[in-house]
Amino acid sequence: MSKGRTPRKRRDDAETAVAREPEARGEALLPPAAAAAQTSVQPVLGHVVEALRFAAEAIVDLADAVADKITRQIDGRRRS
Repeated sequence: MSKGRTPRKRRDDAETAVAREPEARGEALLPPAAAAAQTSVQPVLGHVVEALRFAAEAIVDLADAVADKITRQIDGRRRS
């Protein structure tokens, strides 16, 4: 603290307290319009996640088929 300055006086908690209802987690970070829009985004997000899961499963199946084909070709070359 610099010379000649006195510390600030603290206010009572009763003076500074604001009566508010407790907010749900996440709502405090979003403006009211965004909080309302968040509920309509969740079904769309579920569809996106499901589509990504389906695509990932197809990629894994394709990679498995390619690996099986390569393995058979290598085994065929060893036997000949």
